[in-house]
Amino acid sequence: MCSWDQIYTETKNLVKDLIIALIDRERDEAPINRELLRSNIEIFLEIGMGSMDAYENDFEIVMLNDTACYYSRKAASWIEEESPCPEYYKLLKVQECLNREKQPVGHLHASSEEKLLQKLQHELLSKYEDQLLEKEE
Repeated sequence: MCSWDQIYTETKNLVKDLIIALIDRERDEAPINRELLRSNIEIFLEIGMGSMDAYENDFEIVMLNDTACYYSRKAASWIEEESPCPEYYKLLKVQECLNREKQPVGHLHASSEEKLLQKLQHELLSKYEDQLLEKEE
């Protein structure tokens, strides 16, 4: 007989990958099924039965790493784009991303919001600050 733990262990990677794919699609402005996203995130919350361990260890860490990779690629491409005012252009892009990310955060547990926004700021601003300054000179 299968227990819930066995079922969870065997399916958590599939569910995590589905959620990350949906979040990335939404970041690329493709339509997604938000109810599907929300219900799959709830699996990680409910399996912990009051504990955040499953959510944080099996989902949130991977989601934050995926966020860092996604926005690192975006920021690198923005740096290379020719623009008459590159720092202003990049700040507009950063603001767009921050606004867009606040929507998917509504699907995540509230504890993820600050972590996600910190990841965004690091990937979009902090990492490329020196490059922007050098390019401006």
